[in-house]
Amino acid sequence: MSLEVSIRKRWGDFTLDMDFRTTEKSVSLLGASGCGKSMTLKCIAGIEEPFQGKIVLNGRVLFDRDRGINLPPQQRKVGYLFQNYALFPNMTLKKNIMCCVQDTKSKKEKEKKAEEILERFGLRELADLRPQQLSGGQQQRGALARILATDPQIMLLDEPMSALDGHLREQMTMELMGMVQEYGKEMILVTHNMKEAYRMSEQTILMENGKKIADGKNADIFKNPRTRQGAIITGFRNIVPIQKTEESLLLFPSLGIEKQMERQIPSFAAYAGILEKDIILGCRKEDADGEVMIHQVLEGPKDITYSLQVCKDGKIMPHSFLWYVGKKDRRYKKGEKVWFCFDAERITFFSE
Repeated sequence: MSLEVSIRKRWGDFTLDMDFRTTEKSVSLLGASGCGKSMTLKCIAGIEEPFQGKIVLNGRVLFDRDRGINLPPQQRKVGYLFQNYALFPNMTLKKNIMCCVQDTKSKKEKEKKAEEILERFGLRELADLRPQQLSGGQQQRGALARILATDPQIMLLDEPMSALDGHLREQMTMELMGMVQEYGKEMILVTHNMKEAYRMSEQTILMENGKKIADGKNADIFKNPRTRQGAIITGFRNIVPIQKTEESLLLFPSLGIEKQMERQIPSFAAYAGILEKDIILGCRKEDADGEVMIHQVLEGPKDITYSLQVCKDGKIMPHSFLWYVGKKDRRYKKGEKVWFCFDAERITFFSE
């Protein structure tokens, strides 16, 4: 895939200012709700029109404000999977697919092509049912089958798992990826779920307030999202402000802790991300960075989350940590105080 998107669009008090290029087969737009992810997809599909910029897919100009080019959606060869799947409620599943078969005008040929697609998606027995008679997973497969009947160059998936119950997400993620790969389609996924972004794409673009804040290969962007907001989006839980007091001395003001660093502290560093696996509770006092109080204990079906508050000179510091263990490793109760330490050489630095 070769996709170039450089667009501006305003609605209400919000401005979308999106600029990215990719040559990957699968890309995720990851960010909080309302950051402009779905609007970006709609502009690529031609459902919404930017007031400025251009969109080029595989060398073909879909939109260029300066040149007066704005192809209608049906000419863009783009398949759009809406959050609610948008199957026509007054049609059977088979007719939903038939109406999107574009390589023939013959009703008989359209019917034959629809039956082949239904068979391939495991939906043949549901052909005569209407959307309201289908489960969420069946509707999703039906909507995807209808899109692929148009033979699009690229698939745009807008929160495809949002309407599914939790226990169906894993199964449908596997099925959806299998279908897209089987048909050899390129894909852009919109999601606010970091696991879906990582699993379903090769490149992730992080978005905030209508703008790209970072992008890169998944392994790189999730390991080092570069900014504080990027770290939040990609799942860093323990993010604390830092100050560089000397060349290799790092101060954590909200924890009341200083750490002597062996590696160089980058000039942009304003925050540090501390991974849960690098925090040790119950270490010896002489090895400790400080003392924490177990502030809250949240028990899940398979693990336990501890909220830890640092104690310094008899006072509770303003920042708290989160720490996770399996249920079999439960050790502490609410209100207990224990010594703790963490490996400062493994922290990740973020800019503001």
